[in-house]
Amino acid sequence: MICFSGIDGSGKTTLCKNVVNELKCSKIPSRYVYGRFLPVFVAPLFKIVSMLMLPNKNQQRPIEPAPESRKRLLRNPVVFRLFMVGILLDQLLRIILKISLPSIFQKEVVICDRYLLDTIVLDVALPCDLNDSEVLELVNQSQRIFPRPDVSFVVNVPPLIAYQRKRDIHSLEVLERLSNTYLKVGKRLGAIVIDGTFGPAELKHLVLTKLRSIGLE
Repeated sequence: MICFSGIDGSGKTTLCKNVVNELKCSKIPSRYVYGRFLPVFVAPLFKIVSMLMLPNKNQQRPIEPAPESRKRLLRNPVVFRLFMVGILLDQLLRIILKISLPSIFQKEVVICDRYLLDTIVLDVALPCDLNDSEVLELVNQSQRIFPRPDVSFVVNVPPLIAYQRKRDIHSLEVLERLSNTYLKVGKRLGAIVIDGTFGPAELKHLVLTKLRSIGLE
């Protein structure tokens, strides 16, 4: 399992699909999976918490951190734990069904466009206003039960470039904050940071070279 993380607009999806296509051309069984899922199994709990504490998903403006009143509510230990466990449990079940179980029956390379780090950063840390140390601790705790990727990449681009590519998702201020978190936490977790400003062909070559260096042929 090979995972790619990073802010919206960093080019992860294009890179993931290019790598999958190249692996298939090399006769290496592989598939693309979007590794951050909308909640299904604990949807009722998630919807209740979302309505109470998260920004309206239908609003026609960039997503911002939750207002102070909502942040304070999410900082309540009981509410926070229910919210966090609900999201992570749902993600774990979906990952087992979408990634782990299908791969049992055939040997393949799974390319994940987003994974555990992204779920915690975007679905827990941003609305709950967690700092980088808290994000790192939560990821480390969650890795005890989540399938561990064999290789993780963080695709890094300047927040301004990402904002110009997808300005309808996050504000520039939020992207700057998220970018710093991805870089700091990703490095602490041992992820490989790659420069997303390179062209698609260069990025694909860089990733494939790294994968070959660890024995993927």
